[in-house]
Amino acid sequence: MEQGNIMRVGVGYSDIPDSASAGTQAVRAAVEMAGRLEPCDMVLLFSTARHNLEILRAAAASEAGAEALIYGGGAVGIITNDTFGYAGDQVGAACFWFDGADCQVLLDDGLLKSEEESGIRLGQRLAALGTKPDSPVMLFYDAVDRNGDGMRLLMATWLLAGIEKGLGFLPDITGAGIQGDHVCTPTRQFIGDSLGEHCAMVLAFSDDIRIDSVIMHGCRPASPYYTVTKADGPVILEINGKPAIGFVDGIVGPAIAPEQYPFFSDIRHQPRRTLG
Repeated sequence: MEQGNIMRVGVGYSDIPDSASAGTQAVRAAVEMAGRLEPCDMVLLFSTARHNLEILRAAAASEAGAEALIYGGGAVGIITNDTFGYAGDQVGAACFWFDGADCQVLLDDGLLKSEEESGIRLGQRLAALGTKPDSPVMLFYDAVDRNGDGMRLLMATWLLAGIEKGLGFLPDITGAGIQGDHVCTPTRQFIGDSLGEHCAMVLAFSDDIRIDSVIMHGCRPASPYYTVTKADGPVILEINGKPAIGFVDGIVGPAIAPEQYPFFSDIRHQPRRTLG
């Protein structure tokens, strides 16, 4: 983020297994990086599913200041400018001092009923704020639904489609679906002064803030392209006319378990598309 002389942000990291110590360390490092003595205005806080989120949040709030609102949730890992880690006890915190700038946070807890309807409501509220195509906007949403039988991924495609319907266009949104580990352990979200479940949150910054982003890819196709021939919503049932699990198993071999396929295969969740 580029703040000119307006906003200050500090970033901190921890991989301590104890949740209270990890929350304290990550936020304290962010405050020290920013070089500010007064309590911050907002904290973005993320952690793997190994942590107790209530304990983690309480420790982070104690270190950030009682007035700071905390947003975020699960993360498979954390990357900062000088540290990274994943699949362990990682915690990351970004502390914000707005100093005249502003951030409106919009929350919706209806993802399980309909990602698109949730997006429409958020889009309508963005419209009420006067959001423009170049307005700085971030989106974080719970990516995992384990309420029914088995597990399904909550889909950004439909959430973004709803935002576009409600707002009339899509601004340049950055963000992520949030989950705490690779096996999709259920997690909760930090939603200001409490914890929530199955929430989507939009952070709409004032126009004196600019968000710069870049998509980085270190991957290349490991196979020819194939076609999804049958799907049920986000669930791929058939590829090239064959059952999906068996088809992927024939490509990747026995070294990767079927539950890990989504993290090793670049499969788009729309039927009749040619895929790689």
